[in-house]
Amino acid sequence: MAPTREQAALRAREAVRLLLGALQESRVVARFVDTYAAAHHRPGLKTHPAAHRDLLLNLRREALLALCSRISGELPRRIAGRVTKQLKSADATAIDAFRAEFFVQLAAALKWSQVDLEEFWSDLDLYAQIAARQPAPMRSGKASRGAAGPFVDRCALLLDPSMFEQARRAAGKFLGELNALAEKTLKQAFAARRKKGGLF
Repeated sequence: MAPTREQAALRAREAVRLLLGALQESRVVARFVDTYAAAHHRPGLKTHPAAHRDLLLNLRREALLALCSRISGELPRRIAGRVTKQLKSADATAIDAFRAEFFVQLAAALKWSQVDLEEFWSDLDLYAQIAARQPAPMRSGKASRGAAGPFVDRCALLLDPSMFEQARRAAGKFLGELNALAEKTLKQAFAARRKKGGLF
């Protein structure tokens, strides 16, 4: 049985709370940069505080795009129990309600303006279009040496453009971690609501 709009919205709020909490507590993006700099002898990535701060901010936005893309793509499986082009009306309504509330809460938590949110949506649409054209193995949560897509390319350009292919490989592995985090977030968000209210 599909959740109601209200139940889906509750899960969306929980998902935002869990996702942003995980990003902050585990220092996912900072740890990625630290690991890359150490593994590939690129201390310059951390030498200048202002540049390092800007790098982390830009990579964090890219990470959020990848996470939101994954969460959005997994919603049919989580709510309807399968991925199909022909969703039942109740499932489609619940998915729409989740997505709407998710982005409202995300924008509020990050203090985004409407322009910020619209720019994020525009980039997210690009992510979704490219992900839809990729074969299933490349959409899995596992790291892939052949990982491709906007996140991998944009992350590599931000991280280390002079060593682009090396940075792409690192970004591909990082994408696998982000996909796993997105799926864990959804699982916990839906499990939390079942424990609290036994709603569905």
